[in-house]
Amino acid sequence: MKHTDQYIGSQPGINDRDVSIDYPYSATGPVHWRGNTPSTGLALAALVTEVRSSGVGRMKFRILGSLEAEAATGERLVLGGPSEQKVLAVLLLNAGHVVPVTRLVDALWDGDPPATASKQAQNTVGRLRRLLARNGDPDAVLTESAGYWIRTDGTTLDARLFEAKVAQAQDAALAGKVADAATLLGSALDLWRGPALAGLSGPIIDAAAGAWDERRCAAQETYCDHRLALGDHRQIVSDLLALVSAHPLRERPVAQLMLALYRCGRQPDALRAYQAIRGRLGDDLGLDPGPELQRLHQQILTRDSALDLPQGIAGQAVSAEPVSPRQLPAATRHFTGRASELKQLDELLNQAAGADVLVGGDSRPGPVVTTAIGGTAGLGKTALAVHWAHRAAERFPDGQLYVNLRGSSRTSGTTPAGM
Repeated sequence: MKHTDQYIGSQPGINDRDVSIDYPYSATGPVHWRGNTPSTGLALAALVTEVRSSGVGRMKFRILGSLEAEAATGERLVLGGPSEQKVLAVLLLNAGHVVPVTRLVDALWDGDPPATASKQAQNTVGRLRRLLARNGDPDAVLTESAGYWIRTDGTTLDARLFEAKVAQAQDAALAGKVADAATLLGSALDLWRGPALAGLSGPIIDAAAGAWDERRCAAQETYCDHRLALGDHRQIVSDLLALVSAHPLRERPVAQLMLALYRCGRQPDALRAYQAIRGRLGDDLGLDPGPELQRLHQQILTRDSALDLPQGIAGQAVSAEPVSPRQLPAATRHFTGRASELKQLDELLNQAAGADVLVGGDSRPGPVVTTAIGGTAGLGKTALAVHWAHRAAERFPDGQLYVNLRGSSRTSGTTPAGM
């Protein structure tokens, strides 16, 4: 009798005289193993358990950006309608823990469920299960008496991989290996593709996604601290400008930007950064900058030598590995529509990628393609451009740059020198 890996893995004892298995996604290629004794059957079950626990051949999930699922073949899945996506999002936000049906009901109906809500939630889980099973992972969503849970680990969920890298960076920093810590944090931050679970909404999802976005921001701030300690102030000014733009009321990124600008010999710009946040805090909240930011402002005014790089760091090649600039502003969490325009932008990029030319037998990049999005003020041109840029960021591994030309601003637009 021939058994599937799912069947074998579920049997506490296998006593068939003829057992075989095909497991297509092992680390070294397809596994074809056949035996004709009970002990071989048990060994096959052990093999399945080992392969499955290693994450090989498992579905991969991503929540650090829009919700995504990827089959073991590398194919990105279409995750059904909003209900299936919300259920999957809640299960992934609670990965490794049982989610009660009542919690799924709250996520699906935001506190105003119909009488049949529990049954509908269970049906949604069933549809999600079948979708994942059709794409190679029939055991992704498991049932407990109290609800459901999703099987993931540090290799199959980007959020868990992010946590692991951040923890490794903390250990490296405590051991005095600042460059290693910066590299690890840079790698962790590269996992992000936009706001957590961008495109999904509701009180439960918004609260959990907001917590992940806060973890991202904390990691960005710590990363910049490490880069400053390594003397990489020139390299991170652009990253800090983007971080301040995304979080204009957070004082720590402004302090880092002020210090980086000052060490670049740009004292006036550092002082302007202070005046900018002082104005924002006063206008929006009626507050003054905190004491640490005020102290840094005074130190920059007086050119305090305490702000200079420690002896032995300036000019040394001790910085972390070069990190690509990531200047895109935060993506709009609830972007909808514009499918036709997004498709056009994708097609333009694909055409440009296919325009490489041969020079002396070597492939060289083709001509640079500049695309302009036109329309009157307020139509959402910037939101469209930023949303697409986040979707296509992985196609630009050397980095992404952002300049606000202030075309619709009441003040004068950005000049070439101001870029």
